[in-house]
Amino acid sequence: AVYDAIYEACEQEIAKAGPREQTRRVLVLISDGMDVESKHTLDEAISMARRAETAIYTIGNTSYGFANPGAKYLEELADDTGGAAFFPERKTPGTDFLTGYLSHGQFDSLEQNKGLNAETGTYTAENMIALADSLDSIRRELTNQYLIGYTPTDNNLDGTYLKIRVVANRKGVVVRYKPGYFATGGQ
Repeated sequence: AVYDAIYEACEQEIAKAGPREQTRRVLVLISDGMDVESKHTLDEAISMARRAETAIYTIGNTSYGFANPGAKYLEELADDTGGAAFFPERKTPGTDFLTGYLSHGQFDSLEQNKGLNAETGTYTAENMIALADSLDSIRRELTNQYLIGYTPTDNNLDGTYLKIRVVANRKGVVVRYKPGYFATGGQ
């Protein structure tokens, strides 16, 4: 129930973390992106994250060499809330170190990842390194952010969600920002 977890974390915890002008609100989601049992939809989870002014950083945890249909949902959650999506295991060592491609037919057994040296701890170590690298990337990004302010020209505070766009004139700069805000008295 990924969408329910996001919705409830934003509504019950993050939104109450402190004044939004003084509190950076970030949610790190480690998932394959596939939701099975949520009562809330993806759009509702994104809307709640926006209301709680929470940037969602996602880390895809799909196993080496396997396609992940949920990756697009992880990307959408990140993009629509001003976060970023990381897929550390897309860079797979596999058995072909030149291409990183892992073919299911290259192993006698993939049961419990035996064909991936799971019993030796190699596979687990690779997973932990990939996860640690992603978390470190998120930490670096959050540490190296600038804060800019915006004053709208329209003073209509009717609670609608208004989209904004931030563009950097400098080439090679990655700009991540909240894609909008709710026009309310607290903005």
